[in-house]
Amino acid sequence: MKRYLLIASSSEGIEYTDYETKELAQSNMEKAYKQLCPNNLDPEWEEMSYVSDGSATLYANGEDVYFWEIVDLYLGDAPVEGEV
Repeated sequence: MKRYLLIASSSEGIEYTDYETKELAQSNMEKAYKQLCPNNLDPEWEEMSYVSDGSATLYANGEDVYFWEIVDLYLGDAPVEGEV
């Protein structure tokens, strides 16, 4: 069985949520990024901020920094990538 763990970190701490699909984890990561992104994000911080497939970083005008990462989880007898 495969699950996807969305890890979110900020100055407030680290949170994690598991999802059944990577698409759902990606969607929730993008939603969190948009909710936390200031309306007036300075160009210098905007250049360093991004959302990609599986990760995101937001520099909120130098006041806060947020990181997200999606990690594949294998539960049970599913083979781990690279395992023989």
